[in-house]
Amino acid sequence: MASFSKIRSLLQRMADGSIYRLRASTFSFSLSNLSWLAGGCLIAVLIGILIPRSPALPALIVPMISVLAILTIMVNGLFGNKPYTTKQKLMLWTIGAYFVHLVIGEIIWSSNTLTNYFGGDAQTYNYGAIALRQHWQGIGPMPGLPAGKDGFFYLLAILYSVFGNQASAGMAVDAAFAAAMIPLLYDATDRLFGEKAAKYIPPLCLFMPGFLIWSSQMLRESGIYFGIALGINACIRLTKKMSFGAIVALGSSVILVFVWRASVGALMAGGFLVALLLQRKAKNTFATFLIAAIAGGAVLGLGIGYSGFHLLATTSLAQINNVRSSSATGASSGFLPSSDISTGKHALFYLPIGMPLFMFGPLPWQIGGGRQLFSIPDVLVWWSLLPSLWRGW
Repeated sequence: MASFSKIRSLLQRMADGSIYRLRASTFSFSLSNLSWLAGGCLIAVLIGILIPRSPALPALIVPMISVLAILTIMVNGLFGNKPYTTKQKLMLWTIGAYFVHLVIGEIIWSSNTLTNYFGGDAQTYNYGAIALRQHWQGIGPMPGLPAGKDGFFYLLAILYSVFGNQASAGMAVDAAFAAAMIPLLYDATDRLFGEKAAKYIPPLCLFMPGFLIWSSQMLRESGIYFGIALGINACIRLTKKMSFGAIVALGSSVILVFVWRASVGALMAGGFLVALLLQRKAKNTFATFLIAAIAGGAVLGLGIGYSGFHLLATTSLAQINNVRSSSATGASSGFLPSSDISTGKHALFYLPIGMPLFMFGPLPWQIGGGRQLFSIPDVLVWWSLLPSLWRGW
């Protein structure tokens, strides 16, 4: 009887012509695909014209096309069940954010003055990656890379090995890290609080000047932000439903942040693992140990991020105090450079002061230079969002 009903329904749809009608969303999606294809053909033609005149162009165009394809797949994968208009809106926000980050990064890099003012470390990463590439080629010694912070050097060195010593390749990838935060955080917020709260994510990710400037340059910040956003998304998914893909994503995010900056990765891993264990569900306990096994196996078995592991395992409070004091003085942060945390007792006494500064700074009277002015809007927005910790969003 079920088969007869299906046949009768099919015949009826053929008779009234409904089976032949195209949905508007399907037709629109086809037009969208055609526009993307036309744009890709135009880019291909421009590449053919400009490559002989600019050997550096492939270092920008090839990674750019690759990461744009990945971002497109990410948006479609995260929001496959959403209405077409929502998916298209998020696609526009994500791709638009990518180009904004890329253009700002290229403008800053084009001027030594701007690079040294906004992100002098970009030169450090550039020269370190060049030296690392030369070492791989057998024409130079192994450079002394900072322990626990060497991951970004290796990424740039790999890109330089493919495209030559062209910083544009690194900025093309960095811009993708920054842009990918929009779909990841939108999806996480939507799962927690619904679309009404999630709609604020794209403008918050794009229009905060401090975040925009320092995540657009050839610095490790955008990779760390991306890793944290990926981990948040995966952790929220695991609290709702056991998923092998989410486990791999969370483990990968911990590894990524750990090799970019070991101290942040360790704190992030601890927070996520505790959050999963507090759910007190057998599946989350299993997921927690599996994630720890993935991350631990990568560090201890494959050696990924081992310098960071060794650094954390051998660092003392006295060393941490020296680094904190040097950073507070050299960066003119105003975060109490004379405070002493070299012993356990001193560190405990500093926490009631240090934690509020970490959470709410920089405070207005701590602004010590023009660069910090760009972070004021970010701080004001953060303060305005503090009530959300109480009401939920």
